[in-house]
Amino acid sequence: MKSKQCPGCEQTLAITAFSKDARRRDGLQCYCRACQKTRRPSKAAEAARVREYRKRPGSAEKNRQRCREYHAKNREACIARARQWRAANPEATYAAVKTWRAANPEQTLAMNHAYRARRMDAEGEFSAQEWIEKCAAYSDCCAYCHKAVKLTVQHVIPLTRSGSNRIANIVPACATCNSRIGNNIVIPPEPVPS
Repeated sequence: MKSKQCPGCEQTLAITAFSKDARRRDGLQCYCRACQKTRRPSKAAEAARVREYRKRPGSAEKNRQRCREYHAKNREACIARARQWRAANPEATYAAVKTWRAANPEQTLAMNHAYRARRMDAEGEFSAQEWIEKCAAYSDCCAYCHKAVKLTVQHVIPLTRSGSNRIANIVPACATCNSRIGNNIVIPPEPVPS
């Protein structure tokens, strides 16, 4: 029977007392299983050590910087890994996207209209901030009926009539007015400065 000496307890033990380790020349861990248990910190102790590290000033920013550098160097691999994870976890992906969209309605609106405009080969796009400013210019009311209800994006010159998706061609309108106008060109009154 083969044996090996453990540097922890300094005993010569049978090789069955050692865990396997393919990285080592003899294929076994240095320390016996009993010494490994005493050397390895408990999960609670390890979690406490990580919490203490995270509380240090600047450690969070260092970690973020390290992550940014890693992603910059390994961009394609990170994108492939993310795609693979999304394909393997469609329910979690759907829930995360749904949560983000609920938390960012203006950005979602701008993204949806940019997508629709790209499909129709319309030029230009607008940001969520531009949309918020346009709504504020009309006092968060419909540009046509002046009701303070949920507003939708109304293209003055519709995309189907070669209108652009720029903020200059967009006014806030309620769903009723937007549906009523449809594909027609209706110039709204200018916003009243408040």
